[in-house]
Parts: sequence; C-alpha cells; structure tokens
Amino acid sequence: MSLTELPDVALIKIFRTLDHLELVRLYHSFDTSKRLQDLIQNCSYLWTNIHLKPTVDYHLFYYLCRLLMLNALTIRQLTIDELDLTCRKILYDNEFSLKRFFHLEQLIIHDEYICNTLQSLNFCSLTLKHLCLTNDHVNLNSINTLNQLDSLQLTFYSIDILSNRFERLMNLNLKIMFDYEHNSHEIFSRLPRRHLQSLTLKFLLLNNDYNFANEFNHYLFSCLHLHTLELSYLHGMCPVCLYTNIDYAKYQRILFINICELTEMKTFIELNRIDLPVEYLQLNSALSTNQYSSHVKNEFWSGRQLISLDYIQCVTTSIELLNDLNIIWSDKNQVTQSFESYILRSIYNAPYLISSIRNLSIIRFELSLSGLVTIMTSFPLVTNFIITDGRIDQMGSGMWNMENILRSLPNVSQSNIQTIVMNSIQMSCRTVVQLCLVTEQLLSLTINDVRILDKMVILEQNQRDSRSSFLVVLKDIAQHTDQFKWNQMKSLTIGKNMINHQNLLAFIPSHVNDTYSMNLNHLRIIIYDHRVLESHDRFRRSIRKLVKTYSKLTSLIIEFTKRYEGLFRLRNQLHALFELNINKKIHVYPTAHDYACRFCFDTNFSNEEDDESDETSSSQKNRTFCGIPICKSKTQRKSNSFP
Repeated sequence: MSLTELPDVALIKIFRTLDHLELVRLYHSFDTSKRLQDLIQNCSYLWTNIHLKPTVDYHLFYYLCRLLMLNALTIRQLTIDELDLTCRKILYDNEFSLKRFFHLEQLIIHDEYICNTLQSLNFCSLTLKHLCLTNDHVNLNSINTLNQLDSLQLTFYSIDILSNRFERLMNLNLKIMFDYEHNSHEIFSRLPRRHLQSLTLKFLLLNNDYNFANEFNHYLFSCLHLHTLELSYLHGMCPVCLYTNIDYAKYQRILFINICELTEMKTFIELNRIDLPVEYLQLNSALSTNQYSSHVKNEFWSGRQLISLDYIQCVTTSIELLNDLNIIWSDKNQVTQSFESYILRSIYNAPYLISSIRNLSIIRFELSLSGLVTIMTSFPLVTNFIITDGRIDQMGSGMWNMENILRSLPNVSQSNIQTIVMNSIQMSCRTVVQLCLVTEQLLSLTINDVRILDKMVILEQNQRDSRSSFLVVLKDIAQHTDQFKWNQMKSLTIGKNMINHQNLLAFIPSHVNDTYSMNLNHLRIIIYDHRVLESHDRFRRSIRKLVKTYSKLTSLIIEFTKRYEGLFRLRNQLHALFELNINKKIHVYPTAHDYACRFCFDTNFSNEEDDESDETSSSQKNRTFCGIPICKSKTQRKSNSFP
C-alpha cells in the first residue's frame, strides 16, 4: 500500500510526528496529489501547536509562513524563537500579525523585534492561559484583561501592569529591578498569590529598601500552595539575607543563584537541622575563595547527601536542576592541564553526575588526545559540544604521515555528539583524524579559526603549507580511509580563517569517493577577509565545484562580516553560475540589511509555471516516507493549494 492510499486518520497520525518545516517539505513532495496537499493545508489537528525556528532553508520557511497565516484561527500554541533578518522579513512579507491569532492559549516569544511590536493582547484575552515574553523591553500597554492566565513570564517594567490579581495564576516568572520608583511593598502587594504554585524571581536592588526582606517573607508566607521557589540575584551577591526565614519543609524544589555563600548556608542548615527539598540547587557565580579547589565530591549537610562542585561553587541534590542551567565548564586558572585533570577526575569519581549532562561547553583549556576522546565518549547524553580557545594534543604536533596515524590510533567507541562548534582551536593532525573517526552521528559542524599544530613548513615567503589547513586534512583523511564518513551531517558552517587563497580549491573533494558528507543540505561560508575574492574566477570555480560535489544542497549562504562593495555583483554572477551548472530551481533572497548572498535550491519543489510532464523519474518512483512508498499517479496533475 502506498502512502497516498492510506486513510486520512492514518496520515494525520504520521504527519503529527513531524516538525512543521518537514511537513512543508512533504507538502511539496505530494505535488500530484491534491488530496494529500489539501489534508496538510486544511487539517486543524496539524496546525494547533506551532514552533517557528530560524532556518537557512528560506524557501521552506516562506511556504511555512503562508500555511501559518492560512491556519491562524486554528492555532492554540505559538512559540517564536529569535529569527534572523531574512526569516523575519519573510514572515512579515506573508502578512504576519499576532492579532490574527484569536484563539491562542499559549504564546511564547523569544524574538526581540516581534516582542517589541506587541502592544496589546486583547485579541486573545478570552483564551490565553500561558504567556512568556523573554525580551527585557516590552511595550505591552496592559495585561490586566487576561483573566484566564495560569502561567506568566515577563520583565516587570510598570506597577500598573499587575493591577489585576490574576486569581488563576499558578506559575509566575518575573525579572524585576527594585528602584526608588518600584519599592518592595508596592510590588509584592500586587503579585498574585491565591493559587500560585511556582515562583521564579530574578531581581536587582537599587534602593535602600530596609523592608525588602520582611515584604518578601510576608509574600511567601501568604502563598499557601507554593512548592517551587527559584531566586536569582542579577549582579554579584544578594545584599539582603533571604534564606533564613524560608520554610524549607513546604517546598519540593528550590534554586538559589547568588543568594548566599555556600559556607553560610551549610552552617545555617546544620545548626537548624533543616531537611532540604529533593530538588535543591545553590550556585554562586563568584570565584571560589580557594583557587585550587576544582573537583566534584559528596558533602553532607545535616545528614543530607549533596553533590558539591567547587569548580563553579555549587551544591545540588538534583541532577535535573544542574542540567537545566546548562553549566559551562572552564579552566578558571588557565593552568596547563588543570582542566583535564579536573574533568577526568569528575568522570571517573562522580559518573552519576557526569553521565547526566546533556550540553557541554568548554573554554580556555588544554587537553591531550586521550583526554579529548575520553570527554567525547564518556557523556552518553551529550549531543551538543562547544569548545573555545583551546589546544589539543601538543605532543602530536608535526605528525603528518596519514598512514602511520591511522595505524597508531586505538579503536574507541563512537560518540553520541551530534553538533560540534569549534572556535579558536589548535589541534594536531592525529586529533583531527580521531575526531572524524568517533563522530559518525555528527549532524552539524561549525568551525571558526581552527588550526593544525605543526612546524609551520614554509613553501614560499608568507605562504603556509596547505597541510596546515583543517579542511584540507579532512579531505586527506577521506582519501586514506573509508572509515571516515559523516553520512548524517546536514549542516556545515565554514567561518573565520578557514578558507584562503592557498586552500580555496584544495579542500573540496575531487572525487565522489573522497566526499565524506554526501548528504550535506546547508552550507554557510563566512568571509572575514575580502582578499579571498581578488581572484574572482578562482572563487567562482570553487563555488561551482562545491555545489556539484554536494548535490543534495538545499541552501548556500556566503556571508561577509563587513560591507563588501561587490556583494550584489557577486550574487548575480553566482546566480548565473548556478543556472548554467546545476539542474535545480534557484531562489535568491534579498540582502538589504546585511552582507550575505543567500541561495536556496531544491529539485523537490514544484515549478508552478511549468506544464506537467507525464514522465516520472525512477528516483521519484522509489521515494518512501516512513517506510511507505510514495507513488505518484500519472493521471493527477500538479495543484497549488495556496490561494
């Protein structure tokens, strides 16, 4: 049975497992089935929960925005992440307006521009239950008409905004600056309390409000159903003692950031024999008084076992709370090997802590090759790995014989990391080889100023041996071993100092067997030095070679970090080049407000101006979705369901 023969109920269950960009891509793949296109476009079950994310697939995003506005009345939950200039322009070009979403129950906005344009929520005041605005500057006139709210997050900027008691509110997340115009009594007296269960307060004190502690304690005491408390002081350590009058027994979850010193809290807990909640996290951003304490250990406060990370001045009873904060590990003392010894001790001595980390970011560090491999293979849940300002495997610098390197490297388990970002990194050639061999699951790679540690072999004056290029080493590895395949990689960003005159053509695989990422969809090249374009013919040849090599590209972005006078000429030249050399539909997106050439091309998109062909390619006949063959009927004609 083909996918087109399934009943609507079965199709809807399948479609609801996809995010909406993939759903739009699928919409275009059914260009001969009006039934399936109408089902995707008009089925309300598919358009109740929308999450708009930035993407470089601008053509897909364009059609997503059209479908979004067509289904505005059916959307109940809308989340908008921070969008880039092009995505935001595409959104507004499709007549986007929040006022058209009359039945919203949940609205989450992280985009600064869209958040600033929001002045009223009267259009959904009868239905809105969850409101989250993360921007520090909000232009809302009032939210007092939102009587159905049960969850609210925003930056507190006016006392008048909370004149409504919000009796239904259960979750409150506020960022507040207490100054002379906003004193503690006026603010706490207006905050909802009747059904409040969770309170997150990020605050700063800019006045001498001696009643702050009393007002705060009185407010907590009046919130009878409160079980989650998260307090964060925004600059330095909180000058007011808040922790001594809290009734810890009534809370299930407590998070303190810069509220009090660890030693003070420990003394208070032990003297009063207080039982901490099951989920408790206390973190201070200030540096440790003991600059050499950098380890994970078990501590006991009043008989309660806690995990203590002296490196970041933190104690916790809950791994989940630690993960929520996405802790950044850093060698604060910048002492050679100190970070490696710390992290390795943590891995071996506290695996119950380390094994639960999901995002790992390391800055200012030095590692051996074995240390890097240990980190990359010892965190089973880590999928995002960011390293900045580091050196890896100085002992291996100068080793260039690829065959010897491949023979000498031990067999290690595969890493689960899917996204790698490297900024200002120096590593040996054998480190690059090992990195390639343990990351078969890699989906996205971003490289900025990544260099190979070598002896700086000089061929001519002011020229470096091409072997010292990270991208050329990748090509060299693929030529020497078929074990290096990033078959799942979809996105590659080539950033600062990664391409130059010497390696402009050298890093591109010359043969299909040397191509280590055949399924690459998105390629972004960031150019810091305009001199790389001095030889326009060479640059165009390299771009032509790229798009021919990576035949599955759907988007190519060439971005400049500063104004380039020849930008539009270059864009037009590349557009003409693509039309002559690749058999794909090409879409060029405007660059009026930034310095980038953006191209989207995909053979899967239907050309609405062309007549239908009776011939169906063998690749189209064999396409499947979720294991079900997609069979196009020759009798059906292309249809465009958009009005």
